[in-house]
Amino acid sequence: MTGSLITTTKDDATGLTYGIYLIRYTDKLWIATYDMDHDIIVQMQEVTMSEDRVPEHVRKAVATWLL
Repeated sequence: MTGSLITTTKDDATGLTYGIYLIRYTDKLWIATYDMDHDIIVQMQEVTMSEDRVPEHVRKAVATWLL
């Protein structure tokens, strides 16, 4: 299993801290939301990557953001 921490966030309403991970497991990509305060996974979502190109308006916005 390989993966990367994407971001951490704190829920102001509950005070809980979450880690969001992108994980490759058994040739699939997953987004895991991990409750850091309770040491549990609270959500798993499989990511389906399409072969479609990123829409032009999104591509331009990303390119501008990264400049």
